[in-house]
Amino acid sequence: MERLKKEIEAIINAIPGNKGVFVKDCSTDKRIVINENRRFHSASIIKVPIMYEALLQVQAGKLKLDDIFTLENEEKVGGSGVMQLLHDKSRFTLEDIIALMIDVSDNTATNMLHDILGKENINNSINELGLKNTYFARKLMRVIPGQYSYTTALDIGVLLEEFLKCSYLSEEMAQKGMEIMYNQQYNDRLSAKLTECGHCGKYLGGLNICPNCNSNTDDIDPTLVPFAHKTGSINGVVHDAGILTVGDKKIIIVCLSDNLRNDGEGVKMQQKLGLAVYKYFK
Repeated sequence: MERLKKEIEAIINAIPGNKGVFVKDCSTDKRIVINENRRFHSASIIKVPIMYEALLQVQAGKLKLDDIFTLENEEKVGGSGVMQLLHDKSRFTLEDIIALMIDVSDNTATNMLHDILGKENINNSINELGLKNTYFARKLMRVIPGQYSYTTALDIGVLLEEFLKCSYLSEEMAQKGMEIMYNQQYNDRLSAKLTECGHCGKYLGGLNICPNCNSNTDDIDPTLVPFAHKTGSINGVVHDAGILTVGDKKIIIVCLSDNLRNDGEGVKMQQKLGLAVYKYFK
């Protein structure tokens, strides 16, 4: 994977800012790590450890995925998500709340899970999994000076691999987590250019006509390469991390970045990185 590492280094070094990268071929255990232990503001990537704890509590019988919780007006916060737009006393299952937190990065859903699960329980599970540089500090959109959640590329890579290894999660709960992450609605980063022809399966990218079989995407919908993932953003911070399926391979990709001059540059950098990894393993 040395060739791929050099390509990734060229991509991430082309723009200013700090980056942390973790790429692992789970079929061979070969890895690429770059600044993997540097701590970054986690932004919404912290929502993956929160989901992990929710699944553990369901597994332990403390909660059920169909448990019902009521949204109160005072719980609503701004930023990403849709729950802030819904009426007072709206009711959601636990699974709904987890899905909203992950798939549309809902901040209100995240804060509800903070109360349902308990911050201490979330951090204890993070520690038990061996994530030494990850910490969930507080509810979102409730600023406390000097307190913020943080993580590293390595820690998020280890957490994502738990959904495949199942050392702590049951296979049922790991599959539920993967299912939720596959439904991610924000696909502008690592997976943005990862589409294949719905007819022949060849790489399509943004083309409307397949260069291999000449199928038109109006007639045959392009297929997204399966990527179970979560993004995260605040000013100067652009993250994406997930499990990419290429043929029979599962590839973990984590790219964290901060101190970016321009967030758009960070997004384009991740698009190039995701495409480089896909093409290498394809």
